[in-house]
Amino acid sequence: MLRNYFIITLRAFQKQKSYAIINILGLSVGIACAIFIFLYIHSELTYDKNFPKSDDTHILGFNFIDNEGNISPNTYVPGGWSTALQERLNEVIGGVRMWWMGMPASFEYRADERIVLSEDVFWVQNTFHEFMDFPVITGNKEKALEYPNNLALSESAAYELFGDADPIGKEVALTHTFATGNEPLDLTVTAVYSDYPDNTHLKPK
Repeated sequence: MLRNYFIITLRAFQKQKSYAIINILGLSVGIACAIFIFLYIHSELTYDKNFPKSDDTHILGFNFIDNEGNISPNTYVPGGWSTALQERLNEVIGGVRMWWMGMPASFEYRADERIVLSEDVFWVQNTFHEFMDFPVITGNKEKALEYPNNLALSESAAYELFGDADPIGKEVALTHTFATGNEPLDLTVTAVYSDYPDNTHLKPK
């Protein structure tokens, strides 16, 4: 039975090739568009959902207004805000301070003369793992950011710097225009974490 249907379909295509091609192309384009729309909606609906408490996590910011009345949104606030909110509002259970360095930062592994440049570098509080997504692959998640000169690298950055070698305990020299005054700052790799998904605001290198 199926063989007969297949033969009839082929004969119909042969008799009306142009009509068949238009129908097939239309169906293909329609399916492709539906898939892309689904993927886009899914990406938007799951934005930042990799964070364990995404519905209860908020970024503090302010609007800077210049003398001409122009408004510039800013995602930074003074460091004491999280403490003040925690003291005044029972709903606030805690917070973590982060600073996005901006501009390219240079990471150099001197032993192999490898350098990685990245704009996605953050200084974070050592309580980062308590509030934010921190999917550590190698290293101690709770103690990875215990000291100021500790460094956690993404899986892709660790591979660029060290290849297949174990990066834990190795020293990397960080150079940045503002953060280090263009002087190398030695940091010790204490953790490697999985790369963050594309549909998230926070994408540390």
